[in-house]
Amino acid sequence: ILGVRMNVLKELAKRLANQDIILPYGKYLEYDFLNGLMISYRKCDLEEKLYNLMQYSLTIDNWGTCDTVACSTKFKDRELDIVFNYVKGILNLDSNYSKRFGVIFLMKYFN
Repeated sequence: ILGVRMNVLKELAKRLANQDIILPYGKYLEYDFLNGLMISYRKCDLEEKLYNLMQYSLTIDNWGTCDTVACSTKFKDRELDIVFNYVKGILNLDSNYSKRFGVIFLMKYFN
């Protein structure tokens, strides 16, 4: 843990979101947060974002990273049918944190 505050990480992620940067997963907690936040803030089509989030969810190893990134990700109302199908898929993954990621999306958008 480097000790970088979350508001600083979120601002940095917004600035770096549309650049091709991937930090090594698991090296520092803040890298994991930053990678996930960059994916959630990236301007791209929905399928690419969902694919990247699915891949990212497989790297999550703690509830803080899981909850922060899932709650920071935003979708438009017209995208929710596709997001729901994504969530059904993510709930079938073997990783407990991936499942938690999906449950947070269910609670945030479909509760």
